[in-house]
Amino acid sequence: MDPLLAGGYLPNLARVQRQGAFSKLRSSQPPLSPPAWASFMTGCNPGKSNIFDFVGRNERNGFSVSHGSQLGAPTFWQLLSQNNKKVVVINVPMTYPPEPVNGVLIAGMDAPSKDKPAAFPPAYNQRITEKFGHYRVAVPMRPRYFWPKGRFIKQYTQELLNMTSERLAVTRWLWHNEKPDFMMVVFVATDRAQHVFGQTLAAFRDNENPAQLAETAIGRIYRAMDEALGMLWQEVTPANLFVMSDHGFQPYDEVLSLNSWLATNGYLHIDWDQVKPKRGHRYRQALLRRLGKGERQGDLLDRAPFFQAIDWQHTTAFSFGAFGTIFLNIAGRDRFGIVQPGTEADRLRREIADRLLALHHPRRGTRLIQAVWRNDEVYRGPYAQRGPDLLVETAPGLFVRNSLDQPQRELLAPADIYPGRALPHTGMHHPDGILLAAGPDIAARGRQTKARIIDLAPTILALHNTPIPSTMDGRPLQSWLAPAISPAFQEDQRSDAEQESAYNDEDESAIEERLASLGYL
Repeated sequence: MDPLLAGGYLPNLARVQRQGAFSKLRSSQPPLSPPAWASFMTGCNPGKSNIFDFVGRNERNGFSVSHGSQLGAPTFWQLLSQNNKKVVVINVPMTYPPEPVNGVLIAGMDAPSKDKPAAFPPAYNQRITEKFGHYRVAVPMRPRYFWPKGRFIKQYTQELLNMTSERLAVTRWLWHNEKPDFMMVVFVATDRAQHVFGQTLAAFRDNENPAQLAETAIGRIYRAMDEALGMLWQEVTPANLFVMSDHGFQPYDEVLSLNSWLATNGYLHIDWDQVKPKRGHRYRQALLRRLGKGERQGDLLDRAPFFQAIDWQHTTAFSFGAFGTIFLNIAGRDRFGIVQPGTEADRLRREIADRLLALHHPRRGTRLIQAVWRNDEVYRGPYAQRGPDLLVETAPGLFVRNSLDQPQRELLAPADIYPGRALPHTGMHHPDGILLAAGPDIAARGRQTKARIIDLAPTILALHNTPIPSTMDGRPLQSWLAPAISPAFQEDQRSDAEQESAYNDEDESAIEERLASLGYL
């Protein structure tokens, strides 16, 4: 953002900086959308929110796609609703099925359909469709026709801009129609563009010519976001305004396969030939499921090609997920566990961590791994043991991807196009996002020390004079707030986690296809 701000291309964001406060915003660990947004909406680390990745360990000692009904802590809009505050929540990930609120909630990227809303109250599904024609949750990652890649990239960029305009229109309508005490909307276009055009992020990082950067796809989308912000800010004034991202971005040029390393070093025993499906496997299975003849929804251990190809009787550790996460195969905890808990598991964690930290790039000689954390160094709470046993931070320029149906056999591979998508993938998440705020209850103090994503929920509750559960890990950003804002705390009112899955077979298939197209499965 800095070169675009300096060049005058983001005037509304610049005005928020001048009139309020801003800082970097530390994301979750790992900086992935499901745990990040869950941390945002609950003020809790994943050990309490129960959301660790796009796929997570379930109560059956297996793995399934993550969704909002698995949340293990109350959302702050649930607490606002209980305090008689009216809320409007639009497009936040990990909100499907949409929970009942005092107001309106439209689910985000974990909603099954990519082109119609999933709302509470349900009547809003029809109202939004009738008024706006349709509501897009996502833009497809594959062309409808046999277009050249260059043409499709231009079309994809335009569709992201169109989706932003459509979401802005819905947001403005709901603001005027509902007159809420609290409203938020997530625009995903910046995320999608930076994944596709990650190779240009280095130019932004190095503050190259702002005029040229403003005309890139990323620059155009940031300018569109700034314009949307200006329109919303004008309409909601004098409300308090927050602008935030759940993570940042950085370019990468190589993909590291932890499973390749685990297999080479004897921790993972897998039949690589068995795990590689025939061309079109995912789409055939999706069609069969829609016809009621394919594999049923349910535990990924029972049907994902990657898990099916593992020799569990000789496997002590494996990796899967959209970032560097390693699971031990522990007896008594995991379905096929062989590693004894306690001393043996602790020794294995230390051994894997030490060997990974000593790993160097075969050509460059540089370290591949910057840090490895144990589960108990990152997660705290009743669901902590459902998270990975080790979290791995790679060196800059390296991304970890562990596909469930086409895993990478080589240790290192160039950044390119994932299976399931027709677009490049050269941008990865960074743990530092952004936070800006302005308004009558925000102190105009300019740059602040780095905030944490878990601090947003208690800060918003404080601004609405709503008690903050004492078990929230986040704390109000007091230095950002006017002196008159005085947070109050209370004993936690824990919600029941893990409701029955709202997905049927077709819904689950649709979500898995979308996550695969984004590169997360």
